[in-house]
Amino acid sequence: MLKAIDTQSGRHVISIDPVWETGAGPLRDLCCKNAIACPECRQPVGLRAGNVRIWHFAHRADSNCPLKSESAAILRAREMLYKLLRTKFGDRVSLEDVIHGAPNSERADCVVYKDAGKIAYCIVEKQLRNRFGYMNVRQKAHTAVQWIVLPQLLQKNPDDPEQFLLSATARDLAAKDGINEMYGGSCIIGSLCCADAERGQFLLARGLECVHKPNVFEPHTYIEVSPEKVILSPKLGQLMVASEVPRYKEWQRAFEIAQAVRREAEARAKEERKRRKAEQKKQLKEAKKQRDRIVAALQARHSINQPDNTNLHESRGKKELTCLHCKSKTRNWVAFIYNAAYPHGTCLCRECHAAGMNFPYEDLSQRL
Repeated sequence: MLKAIDTQSGRHVISIDPVWETGAGPLRDLCCKNAIACPECRQPVGLRAGNVRIWHFAHRADSNCPLKSESAAILRAREMLYKLLRTKFGDRVSLEDVIHGAPNSERADCVVYKDAGKIAYCIVEKQLRNRFGYMNVRQKAHTAVQWIVLPQLLQKNPDDPEQFLLSATARDLAAKDGINEMYGGSCIIGSLCCADAERGQFLLARGLECVHKPNVFEPHTYIEVSPEKVILSPKLGQLMVASEVPRYKEWQRAFEIAQAVRREAEARAKEERKRRKAEQKKQLKEAKKQRDRIVAALQARHSINQPDNTNLHESRGKKELTCLHCKSKTRNWVAFIYNAAYPHGTCLCRECHAAGMNFPYEDLSQRL
């Protein structure tokens, strides 16, 4: 690990900090006094400041800390990435930052703290069995995550040096962002960024397209660039080169235009749905009014022809007819009939009905 804690001051100490370029003596003296501890297990650590490997902190042999077993390759890649980010973002870069809420105190190799959020840079050196959980934990804790693999995950095809053999982990880590989308292609899975610390270069494989399933891929563009020539995108912190910037800006403009067209189409569709809904509501309202008018008319007609079984004064509004039996004109009837024999209509008054009289042909009468 490259970062430890000074137990006397409580501050973090970074082994590759430029303040130690004049010599590692003061830092080694602190380690000898057990004043430098691991940020995870809080046990004293020693300083390894030789001429072959990069300067780093190491645990004792009997320690079982999860930060103990870090390879020299990932330490070199982390150092190269940290120095690159320091030149771009200065003091806003944090090294080996703890991911809050992650199990086992997992850490991101480098984190850039910006006003718009955090950008995490995570280095992967080997196959990950639980890679989706590994990726989800980091993506939930940060605004953006940039994955960087080591050369063993970006191996060239022995039969064709322009192709790569990608493992399942490398395929899942391929970035599917705007830089990759500007290369197009239906079979493109994404782009990979590799940190080759031995050569001191970043390897960028853009637009990886599958040429032979499941693991043979050919990049649209393959770039080898030194850290001094790397450009970081301002929003998500992707690693780019100067030749990609004009094309990326052109893609961004086209993307913004497409987004504007999409938003305009969605707004029009929303207004159309709103108009149709209002029209349907209006039609339903008119249909309800029409139905109410028809029901009112039927009820009015029904009330005129319907006999009243209570008292005579309740038969107001009924048509005055002549009783078939007593020949009296009345509105207090219980049934009426219209036919050819009685074009003006006739009825059965309540008195005749109470006396047991009825129409001669029951099927011609209308009883209500």
